[in-house]
Amino acid sequence: MIRDPLLILNGYQAHLTRPGTGLFTLTHNRPDCNTTISVQVNNFRSYYSGTIPTIRNIDNPSCPGYCKDPNNFHTCSIDCDLRWIRDVMQMFKQHTLLPTYSEDVSK
Repeated sequence: MIRDPLLILNGYQAHLTRPGTGLFTLTHNRPDCNTTISVQVNNFRSYYSGTIPTIRNIDNPSCPGYCKDPNNFHTCSIDCDLRWIRDVMQMFKQHTLLPTYSEDVSK
């Protein structure tokens, strides 16, 4: 279902002190489903192959504040431990998430 073009990312509710517990809100926009769910972003960590910085820059003046806006899907170039989440959001928007070893791709 991850690569299903009908799976829509509606938003991201950041948890700024524990980033992995933030939530993606997703809707399966299929007429016989149309279900909306919230899923912790840590469930999608395996889709990100880059290095995650150890610093959080959410209060740095150079931070654009994208993570504070649940409807903002922009990528971020700030060196921050929240950036990987922004990158995964782009994968959702572009439907380029690849299945992990545990995902059943036959469905």
